[in-house]
Amino acid sequence: EVIPNQIAELPPFPEEKFVPSDRKLRVFFGAINRKSDWQPLMPELNRLAKERGDITFVVVNDLDFYQALESDSKEFHPYLAYPAYREVLRSCDIALLPLENTEFNRHKSDLKFLECAAEGVAVVGSEIVYGRLLHGDVNAGLIYRSNASRGSVFSAYSGLTVLANSLESRELSAR
Repeated sequence: EVIPNQIAELPPFPEEKFVPSDRKLRVFFGAINRKSDWQPLMPELNRLAKERGDITFVVVNDLDFYQALESDSKEFHPYLAYPAYREVLRSCDIALLPLENTEFNRHKSDLKFLECAAEGVAVVGSEIVYGRLLHGDVNAGLIYRSNASRGSVFSAYSGLTVLANSLESRELSAR
């Protein structure tokens, strides 16, 4: 029997979390050896970086991803101990969780999604692994497809844009 992943403490998603007007939206990406998963998204991410000056990309571990980002607003963290990793994740607003449809990825766990939820970070995740978690009334993120063609499924660019706008709306309504 396989025991499902768990987080020691999983508080409700903090509805009051918003992006203060004095800082940029922080988009998290943390991975090792995931180039084949993120490479198809890089043109969309670079488009987003060019169109929006209010985003900082926060990258953990993946120097190739960091170097491929065409943005002046990015920060890189090498391999981190788990508590430091969770602290960096907690400092972000949105996490990008890309997984291409491969045999290996179809067997990956949902732990990264649970870590994001525990830290109050919204997710833009691929339908592989995370699709079964982000459906219905779940308010913790959006699913994307690399080749989105249906209205109910976003491209990564659209998903990030929708969540960024949503977080900004919360900030404006909180003033």
